[in-house]
Amino acid sequence: MEPVTTDTDRYATPDPRPPKTDRHLGRHTVTYVAGSGIALLSGIIMLPIYTHALTPQDYGLLETSLRFVAICMSVAFLGLRQGYLRFYFDSTVEGWHKTLTSTSVIGVSVISFAIMFPIIAFVAHFTKPLPYGHFTLLTSFLLALWLAFEATYLLGLSFLQVRFKSTQFVAAQGARLLLMLGINYTLLNVFHFGLSGALAGNLAVSLLSGGVTAISLLGWAGIKISTPTLGGLVKFGIPYIPTAVFGYVISNADRLSLIHFDYLATLGLLSLASKLGDMALSILATPIENIWMPYAFSVLNEPKGAEMIGTLFTRYVAFSILVALVVSLGAPLAITVLTAGSFHDASELVPLVAIGCIFTNVSCLADLGILVKKRTILKPPIYAVIAAIAVSLQLLLTPKNGLVGAVLGTTLTAICQFLIISIVAGRLYRFKVNTKQMLVIVVSAGIAFLGCRWFMELVPLVPGSILAIVAAVAFYVAVMHFSRVFTYPQLKSQLLQLLGRETA
Repeated sequence: MEPVTTDTDRYATPDPRPPKTDRHLGRHTVTYVAGSGIALLSGIIMLPIYTHALTPQDYGLLETSLRFVAICMSVAFLGLRQGYLRFYFDSTVEGWHKTLTSTSVIGVSVISFAIMFPIIAFVAHFTKPLPYGHFTLLTSFLLALWLAFEATYLLGLSFLQVRFKSTQFVAAQGARLLLMLGINYTLLNVFHFGLSGALAGNLAVSLLSGGVTAISLLGWAGIKISTPTLGGLVKFGIPYIPTAVFGYVISNADRLSLIHFDYLATLGLLSLASKLGDMALSILATPIENIWMPYAFSVLNEPKGAEMIGTLFTRYVAFSILVALVVSLGAPLAITVLTAGSFHDASELVPLVAIGCIFTNVSCLADLGILVKKRTILKPPIYAVIAAIAVSLQLLLTPKNGLVGAVLGTTLTAICQFLIISIVAGRLYRFKVNTKQMLVIVVSAGIAFLGCRWFMELVPLVPGSILAIVAAVAFYVAVMHFSRVFTYPQLKSQLLQLLGRETA
């Protein structure tokens, strides 16, 4: 793809090139894993702050509001951010990078206030009052402001990624964590502002982090906007919109269903159980997904390429189930320690949520055939079907079964998502999975979970949870080793490759 402007070659200053060696790439990868750890730590630290200051209903409404902001971010800015990552490498000259960066930062504000603000205000005019107040014109403006500054902060992270400034990337995440912790603790635990304080705290963090990012980026790039560049970014991002909307329906149908059928009191329990599953599995999912695509395409045409890709897929499933096993067994202790008593029942939902998270994460790898054949046009209709399934399951299960029905509907949706994507993508390209090993993985995890949960019922919470987790991990890893799913020498070799101390 050519640069979306034609004047980039007149700039003379070359851009710092990315690292070349395996060792440098490994160091950056490990640093980004540390960034994922900070994200996990942020979620854990904020749990006691939120749950000790908010009721389950208010906590559920907070999480639902934050997810709404996230979908607005995806619809409005995901394509722009992806376009920035793609167009950045259209030229190696610094002038092009400055033009692109400045245009992207200014473009965020243009999209927020010229497009998103009128849409939000228009939709809000026809909606009923929210449980925490009316959606006014001022509320619409504040949401647009939130989106603009949050998108600018994320654009700043993308800037650090493309320039391979991984240490600064992690430092930015750490600073934001401290900001989030300090502001929310003050508003919730010192001034006791409740749900309004939590929403205001998140808005303030976005304004501060996004404001610092905007000043830094525009200070480096200057204030200038290229209309052709902005048009190219918008055009590139438009195909992301329908998939993002359907993705929001899929991941939030359970919450919207609980609100619609007046199960607000249980909304916080669902949000807490989902957060524990999502946080833990995302730590594993992000690094693996970053490795999956380069690895798959690098071995695609080799004689045993389909088998090699299937081996990596199997190991990913095995590790995902291991994480889900630990999370499910540790949930009662973690929720007891981190949250108020009104949230403790959420621990019973975590195993079911974790199963859904596994299938959701694996679906992201199962679509390899669609990418191999460059048939991404299939994604919107695929996710439209999955969204319809999600809504149908919620309408079928939630009215009579309440919270449990909503969680079950989400898990069944995740399973359907995996099956649909696997079938469609498999018709385009199929990698080879060892069915026997996959069966061993599932059965051994089931035995470990059921046996250790029975043990936990006989022993006090703290020692029972610790011993159960240790026993489950030991049993599961032993089975994985003897069934040759993964062995210690294999793990050691892959870790050395990751660190750049051994060539692939």
